Amino acid sequence: MTPHYTLITPRLDATGPCNVAAELAQAALARGWRVSWLYLSPGPGRPDLAGLHEVRRFRLADCWQLHGLVHTHCLRPDLLGALLAGSPRRTVITTVHNNFLADLRHGYAAWKVGLAWTLWRRAVARLDRRFCVSRASQRHYARLAPELRFDVAYNFRAPTAAAELAAPVASWLAAQRAAGRTVLAFVGTLSTLKNVAALLQALSAAPGLALILCGDGPLRAALAAAAAGLGERVCFAGHVAQPGPVLEQVDALVLPSLTEGLPLVVVEALRAGCPSLLSNIAVHRELAALGAGLTFDHRRFTDFPARLDALLGRATPEHRAGLKRLWDTRFSPAAGFAPYAALAR
Repeated sequence: MTPHYTLITPRLDATGPCNVAAELAQAALARGWRVSWLYLSPGPGRPDLAGLHEVRRFRLADCWQLHGLVHTHCLRPDLLGALLAGSPRRTVITTVHNNFLADLRHGYAAWKVGLAWTLWRRAVARLDRRFCVSRASQRHYARLAPELRFDVAYNFRAPTAAAELAAPVASWLAAQRAAGRTVLAFVGTLSTLKNVAALLQALSAAPGLALILCGDGPLRAALAAAAAGLGERVCFAGHVAQPGPVLEQVDALVLPSLTEGLPLVVVEALRAGCPSLLSNIAVHRELAALGAGLTFDHRRFTDFPARLDALLGRATPEHRAGLKRLWDTRFSPAAGFAPYAALAR
């Protein structure tokens, strides 16, 4: 009997939870499952949904008609999942992509955070299974909500077809190489949580470094102004749908984030054989322990030059090949989808 697998997301867009959902959808399709993607609010859509049985907005009738494995992502879908749970016709699960309180506290009033936490905590308690994306996150929720059990299912990325660099990016990279600079890449939203402003300050004291920023967001204008004194050493590439070709060409990924769930860009760096220099937060220490890279003091940046030198010093061709093997064994679709595949009826 063909398993039925339904993903429910807040919108249909290119945000992190939807990127994870897209990988899950394709992994389920590869196993021959029947896959549907339902969303709660309109969004710009995605180009990578070929093969899905249906992609549409959630309808009230779905509360009675959904069956099989139902997988919710984020606050609103999780609240809906609590209503869907308890039926023998379906198994309702969620994947938590971040540290709930740490993320919300950066952008919302305290009373809103408290209300959201209370509602979410009660909702996910009703679900059949709960997953988080790292052992660090699992410990986080064990402290905050000891009555809930979370299993770990790492985010993953599928291999992608070979692609060429955009001409402006290729030209900029060539210019940096000709100048003898070490080239770093940041991939992510240009927001306060990503701590890019501090990275630019560190770059100003290191004339031998260049940085390409792949992403967009609310701080782009402010960061462009802050980078004006760095001249051609900083490239704002905008949103890059497939950062793999960039990561294959740079010396290292740098991710100075203040908080993360399990960043897909580190998985993409592993797939590309690119070492990562990561902020000293729990999930990054976990990734470093697995072999993805090294961590540094992202608050003061005092050890940034030394840690970068140590990272680059071990980035031999053999080491880069080992990063690709780590992706294959831990963060490929076969490995990443296994915890979910075990739930199929």
